Amino acid sequence: MNEINIILGAKKVLSVNAIYSSRVMYGPRGVYSTIYKTSEAKRTEEYIKEQIRALNIPKNYPWVNKNTLFKMYINIIFKSGFLLRDVDNCLKLVGDGIFRALELNDSHIVEIQAKKQLFPNASEEKILVKLVEVDKSDI
Repeated sequence: MNEINIILGAKKVLSVNAIYSSRVMYGPRGVYSTIYKTSEAKRTEEYIKEQIRALNIPKNYPWVNKNTLFKMYINIIFKSGFLLRDVDNCLKLVGDGIFRALELNDSHIVEIQAKKQLFPNASEEKILVKLVEVDKSDI
């Protein structure tokens, strides 16, 4: 099977709790609430996408296409807040950023395995990702 190994850096790996926010809107039809992606989440996702684009995946990994399915293995290395941050809450932004950079939908992920580690002396937080091609006959 084919695979891609990626090491991403981030000032802080965001949780889904920090990705979305809501606000009350007042309009001609009354009061309603809307949910939006925060500017910090947009910046982090763009930073992830820039790092992925630098890998030139279409050229260097020609097996990646609109029909490729993946298993995704993620190791998130935190600098702090180890027991305060849920690893599963960090997966959404990472998956979205990676797969948007690949110009694929993250629905191409059929399995995820994730873990977190603590490295307080790191210069920045890290996200180690392995994408493994899935044989469609295994589904």
